[in-house]
Amino acid sequence: MQVLGIRQLFAWLAQWLACALAVVLTACSTGSTEALWSRIRLDVPEGGVKAVVLGTAARNCGEVAVDAIGLARRPASLCLLAPADRSVFLIDPSSLVQSQLAEVAAAGAVPEGLIDAPVAAVLLTHADRQAVLGLAALLEARPAGRPLHVYGARAALESLAARAELAASFPAGRLELREVLPGQELLLCTSLRVTPVAAPVEAGWGFLAYRVQGARKALLYLPRSGPLASLDPPLADLLDSVDVALLDGTRLDGRTPNPDGLPQAAHPPIGEAVRLLEGMDLPPLHVRFTHLAPANPLLDPNNRYQKLLHERGLDLAVDGSEYWL
Repeated sequence: MQVLGIRQLFAWLAQWLACALAVVLTACSTGSTEALWSRIRLDVPEGGVKAVVLGTAARNCGEVAVDAIGLARRPASLCLLAPADRSVFLIDPSSLVQSQLAEVAAAGAVPEGLIDAPVAAVLLTHADRQAVLGLAALLEARPAGRPLHVYGARAALESLAARAELAASFPAGRLELREVLPGQELLLCTSLRVTPVAAPVEAGWGFLAYRVQGARKALLYLPRSGPLASLDPPLADLLDSVDVALLDGTRLDGRTPNPDGLPQAAHPPIGEAVRLLEGMDLPPLHVRFTHLAPANPLLDPNNRYQKLLHERGLDLAVDGSEYWL
């Protein structure tokens, strides 16, 4: 009888564990994101937005770069999480977008399973090859019948529409392109507003930046730019209206070549931004530089300009950085 009782006890425990496992698997299944959003809501202020830096390297790299102190740097990209609306938005997804999301999820910055939650929309600063490959990667994992909305300047969208890698997505209705105009605010969801900012390089073409407004704070995402004096609105006005600024850090100075073959007017040197910042009367502001070219000397921690940056409260952005807006 005693042996039988022990066997019954083990059988009951096995059934209980099986039921518990089934509940856990159901909660974690890709068909439901309830657990995902309940987790992220714990560390984002009510109604707020969480911005996560997915990458900080110049986007022509298309691969993971490792800097002088061993930090991995992926193609520059930004993820915006709006828990109140259960929405995920990406700015400039790259060919590594799935692994980028997985990496920051493993570090706890983004809930694991985020890569299973369909992205609500994508915003582009420029239609480079990485943008094309990033959209293709998102479409590959996207459920059928749910189009991906892509926002960008007309020239960027026209460039996308001509790419063979995406050609099959348009007639199938899987990709919807939406033109944005500088200064025209986009209400992406109830808790997130984004305003495009013109960052011209030469007459007729240039990049877009985005001013991201959450419930409490705002962030300027300017990973690519022409001359800073050409920004519209002016840089001083933009910085005065945000709490965090991620600026173009491709080059340290004029001696650092542009990695994407663009003219010298593109990607103004970090030194130019530093000089402009010193002449501005701004409230406390968190400024970091992103879109760093592999040849940028600032990636060497022993470079003397690193100290100068730190003395001014400036620094390089790091993959996985988080900002609550």
